[in-house]
Amino acid sequence: MKKTDAMRILVSGTGVAGPVLAYWLTRHGFGVTVVERAPASRGTGGHAVDLFRPAMLVSEKMGTLPRIEERATGIRRTAIHREGARVPVRAASPGSSAPHPTGTSRSCVTS
Repeated sequence: MKKTDAMRILVSGTGVAGPVLAYWLTRHGFGVTVVERAPASRGTGGHAVDLFRPAMLVSEKMGTLPRIEERATGIRRTAIHREGARVPVRAASPGSSAPHPTGTSRSCVTS
């Protein structure tokens, strides 16, 4: 297939999944356009995102894992307070005294 014959794909959203999908589609020869409804991207701030083993493996294949690890928050424990529950659910991150229930993970800040 010639470059001009590549299927063109529109990806909606610039959260986490949209750019990752666009990356892999481009690597496999598709023409990709990414659109976002928000008038501008967030220039500052962001929020923590937990990356578990599958996401870390994909990040490593994309060559972005070192940049992600630079932004690690250092969170070692998480407590989730559920409405109606008497006690919070607690999860330990790698390196803490308790094992993490889903394996290796990283919390990082996105922007």
